[in-house]
Amino acid sequence: MVIYADVLFAVNLLADYALLLGVRRFLHLHGPPLRLLCGAAVGALFAVGSVCLPLPSWVGSLLTVPTAFLVSAAAFSPLGRRGLLRAAAGFYVAGFLLAGMLLLVWQAFRPPGLYIKNNVVYYPVSLPVFFVLLCLLYGLSALLSRLVGETPPDRLFCRLRVCACGETVTLPAKLDTGCALREPFSGRPVVLASAGALGNALPPAVRTYLSSGEARPGLRLVPYETVEGHGLLPAFFPDTVTDEAGHRLCCCIAVSRGPIGGSGFAAIVNPAVLGNVPGRL
Repeated sequence: MVIYADVLFAVNLLADYALLLGVRRFLHLHGPPLRLLCGAAVGALFAVGSVCLPLPSWVGSLLTVPTAFLVSAAAFSPLGRRGLLRAAAGFYVAGFLLAGMLLLVWQAFRPPGLYIKNNVVYYPVSLPVFFVLLCLLYGLSALLSRLVGETPPDRLFCRLRVCACGETVTLPAKLDTGCALREPFSGRPVVLASAGALGNALPPAVRTYLSSGEARPGLRLVPYETVEGHGLLPAFFPDTVTDEAGHRLCCCIAVSRGPIGGSGFAAIVNPAVLGNVPGRL
């Protein structure tokens, strides 16, 4: 079989772009189309090298793992270690499933020209057809986002201005649909922030609880449960919380000892916090 490097690059650029769209939707990541295209280009370059270079098959299989990290970093950075691991794992699994599906198609229908190696796909396609497919893929993704009500990437992040204890701090925050924390007595939705990011706006009762575990008056405790376990988070009601547009938000601030998520944000927001703000969700 004669394999053309430009066609190989184009086909895998299209496939990786589709996979990154799926990963972005499933993991609720921030990735503009141009960044996704850059990540797809990294994956497509790996595909060309994996097929065209005289490498043993086991070497190509080993390289798929670091390539998944490079593709995810190019498409979704900045990410912390855990965020990058999740994105890379999602991309790797999605690529593995796509290769498996195409292998099933190849065994069932034997389409001429289809070639699969180390999750790399080759199929002879002309440049006009490739361009049309790419446009259709992008349009379908945008349509599905509107139909299912997916939060646009530019609305996944916000900046909150928190006033407490006579201090004002600004927190870069990320909306997370997986965060449904509420203060149990008031029912207010919770913003989870790191103690370091709050700085001097952290009330003394919360400081005491974090250092010694002693509960003093004014302290609130928010129960949480994750796959790693459950527990209580110290929390407080700030004087005011506003978003970038100056809208006042009704919420409770829960505090984490360590940093929150990845680099680029210092708080995780229950979407219910911004649910009544015009134009946000």
